Amino acid sequence: MAQTTQDIRIGWIGLGEMGYGMAKNLNSYLASHGSYLTVWNRSPGKTDAIKEQGAHVATSIENLASTSNVIFTSLANDAAVENVYEQLVQLTSKVQEQIIFIDTSTIHPTTATKVSQLVAAYPQHRHLQCPVFGRPDRAHAAQLVWVASGDSATIEKLQPYFGSMSKNTIDLKTTDVSKASSFKLMGNFFVVGTIELLAEGFALAEKVDIDKNAMLEFIESFFPTPSWIGYSQKIAAGSTEKAGGFPVTLGLKDVGHMRTLAADHGATLPTADIAYRNLEKLKAQGKGDQDWSSIIEVLREGPEGQKKLPYLRRPGVHVVYSLEEFFVSTHPGSCAKAFVIFTSLANDVAIEQGYETALRCATQEQIVFVETGTLRRELSLRLQKELADLSQHHVYLQCSVFSRPDAARAAQLLWVASGDTNVVNRLRPYSETMSRGILDLKMTDVAAASTLKLWATLSPYRARRSCLRVLILHANRVSIHST
Repeated sequence: MAQTTQDIRIGWIGLGEMGYGMAKNLNSYLASHGSYLTVWNRSPGKTDAIKEQGAHVATSIENLASTSNVIFTSLANDAAVENVYEQLVQLTSKVQEQIIFIDTSTIHPTTATKVSQLVAAYPQHRHLQCPVFGRPDRAHAAQLVWVASGDSATIEKLQPYFGSMSKNTIDLKTTDVSKASSFKLMGNFFVVGTIELLAEGFALAEKVDIDKNAMLEFIESFFPTPSWIGYSQKIAAGSTEKAGGFPVTLGLKDVGHMRTLAADHGATLPTADIAYRNLEKLKAQGKGDQDWSSIIEVLREGPEGQKKLPYLRRPGVHVVYSLEEFFVSTHPGSCAKAFVIFTSLANDVAIEQGYETALRCATQEQIVFVETGTLRRELSLRLQKELADLSQHHVYLQCSVFSRPDAARAAQLLWVASGDTNVVNRLRPYSETMSRGILDLKMTDVAAASTLKLWATLSPYRARRSCLRVLILHANRVSIHST
């Protein structure tokens, strides 16, 4: 190596199940060479275990960036990666010393490209995209398969560190970092395809009363690979714990990315489509934290059990399990003048992922999107612009709702709307079926309703009335009418 271990100061961001296993092994390697690893995690409690092993804990992301010239990241999703790298690049933009960023996260290729472009704006720095294959137990045992893309000299210089966390490195020999992300998604396609195949087989074996142990013996003899053996044992044991595995929520993210990648390149992944629907059903049943091999629970229900969600077993309700299927099944016919979609999503990440698919599937006929979730002002405005760019006929409304779930069930919500007033009025009969009153802010600024909701929500219950007074007093600052 051109530099000694002492010259390289390594930082690590992200101590989830995968990140901790990798960081632990890297820290051990550094300790054996008289150095140490500096770590930072958004949830401070996750740093305790590695601190006991000699790693240094940064007080903030700023602190880690200022003390490291090699920074590894292991993050849960694209939004987290973009957020962290925007901060890192800003913090290191004026640093003349070369800083190498290595992201090991599973993200969409376009996100990898975006991060690479952020770093490339400062030629002294380098960015490698290095996703890894293997479950958390493989990460702890330093038995991962490491995939590398980016500058070849930088990859070669860091190879000893990669080797401390993996059993081998697949160098894609390309500076196009999106290739590594595509490679990772294709590898994960083989994994989720294996899970889907095993789950279907074991579900059938149960129905025809074939002994699970005999099935396991066959798999271990005929398909002696880690993924087949590991997942067949997990399925046969009925283990649904995500510990040591991969949760349904992240599985949906990965399978969603691979399906988007295929669609963008004119390919199809029927197996991924099936697995995605099964994962969505699990999430809808409140099982998003279970291991993704839990899809056997959906398959055990059989065709009849899969047709309905337990809390929507009502006449006239048609349930679908993917946005693609949703658009196909509810596509407006020749007599329809508009297609209205109400959405109620948990957070900004879910909203972004949902609308990304919606934009890809949307037709050129008029579609009115009514978002009832609470989201950032910037995201509201961006969604409005992206829909308008797609078609001048599309409309986006932000309709925040106030009250608790029991009030929602009793149709006693307060509905606050912002966006095109004419469309708000056209939809009033539908909104009234879900609420006790509708407050139309009469503003084309769609973010106004969400801004009002955020401020009111952040106030303690007893201070809600005071908060509303403050909102009125500061109406001009946030462009919300005091009326």
